[in-house]
Amino acid sequence: MPQPADHAAHRRDQRLARTRRVSLWVAGGAAAASLGLGTAFAHDLPGHHASAAGAQPGAPAGSVSQSPQPQGRQASPAPGPSPAPAHLSQPRQPPATTPAPAQTVSGGT
Repeated sequence: MPQPADHAAHRRDQRLARTRRVSLWVAGGAAAASLGLGTAFAHDLPGHHASAAGAQPGAPAGSVSQSPQPQGRQASPAPGPSPAPAHLSQPRQPPATTPAPAQTVSGGT
């Protein structure tokens, strides 16, 4: 015996409602995870301090080597970004030039 059309519409509506609920749970979970990760990465984690610029290799994190200062003057750390490492050198030969591929446009009239 065939089911009435109203039964099929009712099943469809139930499935759509269930899909909407699952979608809202997934979106809410993703938003909460994003907020949690953003907050975690925005602040320092306890016990995981970044080493300062100028730290000696093998020295404990947070210890900065300073050159000896004359008596009476104390070194104040500069709040700006540290300079780039000076151990980079120029390449032995310039990069090879390659012709750019032809641009193609698809679609349109």
